[in-house]
Amino acid sequence: MFHPSSHMTATAADLPGVSRRLQPAATRINRCATRENKEIKTESDDHKCTRICSDTCVVISAVLALAAAQNPQDAQAQVLAQDSVVNPDGSYQYRYETSNGISAQESGVGGQSAQGSYSYTGEDGVQYTVNYVADENGFQPQGAHLPVDQPAPEHVLRTLELIRANPPRDDPNFSLDALNAAIARLSGKK
Repeated sequence: MFHPSSHMTATAADLPGVSRRLQPAATRINRCATRENKEIKTESDDHKCTRICSDTCVVISAVLALAAAQNPQDAQAQVLAQDSVVNPDGSYQYRYETSNGISAQESGVGGQSAQGSYSYTGEDGVQYTVNYVADENGFQPQGAHLPVDQPAPEHVLRTLELIRANPPRDDPNFSLDALNAAIARLSGKK
């Protein structure tokens, strides 16, 4: 069984369930699994490589395990449509659709705001869609399957009202409009 703290090279037998496409990458990745930054000769060849922290290998191994555990239909998905435009002014838009029911579209101005949606089929066979806006008020997703915000506790609203009455004067990132929007959102008033 593959373990990220070992320093042997993984083989296909060590990685059950990992698709053949991922196995060569997993084999190369597994060569970096010691806790120290030092050169070690691998057992599989005479190649010396500098070992990086095993934390990296743990993360990569987790990604590989997640990829292996996904629906086989997802591994065979084809891109049906894909468009992307990036304009000189920083505005952009993209969209894509895959054969397994995943689709997404987004438009916005880089670093300022974005709005879009994505859809996917859940394990229960239901098609889920999330519409969102991301701006100075944060990421604001909406979907029939998502929980609805509850009003914030009264002490939080009082604190925000106090900040609104006495705004910081030396913070260039402070936005009264953003604070007002947050108060409206947290108080349950849209």
